Amino acid sequence: LGKWGSFQHAGALIESMRTTQKFREDFINGNLHREKLKELLEDEIFKTYLNLFKNKLNLWGNTTHICVLDGDGNGVSVTTTNGEGSGVVVPKTGIMLNNMLGEEDLNPKGFFKWPPYVRLPSMMSPTAVFSRGKLQLLLGSAGSNRIRSAIVQTVLNYIHFKMEVDESVNSPRLHYENSEVFLEPGFPEETLKEIRRHYKTTLFRSKNMFFGGVQAVDGKFKGAGDPRRGGYVVRV
Repeated sequence: LGKWGSFQHAGALIESMRTTQKFREDFINGNLHREKLKELLEDEIFKTYLNLFKNKLNLWGNTTHICVLDGDGNGVSVTTTNGEGSGVVVPKTGIMLNNMLGEEDLNPKGFFKWPPYVRLPSMMSPTAVFSRGKLQLLLGSAGSNRIRSAIVQTVLNYIHFKMEVDESVNSPRLHYENSEVFLEPGFPEETLKEIRRHYKTTLFRSKNMFFGGVQAVDGKFKGAGDPRRGGYVVRV
């Protein structure tokens, strides 16, 4: 992957996001609840999309995550959401119902198109990273369909680039979606030039909640709350 922030690093992230997006569109969206979903991960299909990754194309609410780790090494990573909220509160409970049928990334066919009695998928991805059976990192994120890119980049920063957990969470991020790359400031200028040469690009003026809100704690009891979404860390 080269150095952090190099075009080799950023380009690999962009192409992996592009490839997995195409895989979801081609196979997952219409087959999520079929009994033989595991067949979609067979070697031949995997090799097809691995080749797509290697041969890149010429291309121009309200979610909360918490990680807890105790002194005995027990950990939990939980994500919960109301989406953007439906505005409907269950009487006498104070509980607002979610608006998931109106979430484009979960229900791309549109409102009233989801079949009854079928559970919606979710982009929420509470994550635990282990090495030889030992917990290394707990993390998760808010951010709708940017959750996946936020988590991948945080894990990559921590495991591959050997950053501390706080730096892993706070480093600039990018996100690929619908043939466009979105970036936070902080990537080297030479990398930005290369990305702009290959992809349609939007550069944000500052770090932004668009890129998710990762909360993380590692096995050394070091934690990070993402300032993009008001995250914080408490040690008791």
